[in-house]
Amino acid sequence: MTKSLSDCPACHGQIDEQHQCGRCGADLSYLHTLTHEMERLEAAATHAVAAKRFEVARTFLAEAAQYERTPYNVALAAWIPVLEAETAHEAAEAEAEQVQAEKPSRLDSVKQFFSRFTRGKDGS
Repeated sequence: MTKSLSDCPACHGQIDEQHQCGRCGADLSYLHTLTHEMERLEAAATHAVAAKRFEVARTFLAEAAQYERTPYNVALAAWIPVLEAETAHEAAEAEAEQVQAEKPSRLDSVKQFFSRFTRGKDGS
């Protein structure tokens, strides 16, 4: 249970299983529904981050923070820029490797250049 549901916001009494305050009798089922929605949004943000859909994750976290700013959604929001930079770096490295693989190496061009001078001298 999250902090939102640990005690009654009106009198700080204990909340029972039916989401009702044992002290003042306040019906807190709506608060329970909101907390579950926030948890659903946090889970959706986590899945979006795992799929490297960072803008979608930011949207989910912003919505979740409207319900409650939890240490989890604050920390995840702080990590998104780090993960974006890491992902961009990985993409740049992969692109550089692909370009390098597609272009002939310098050694190949040097070999080709000198092969003009060595043809026929060793019997080939």
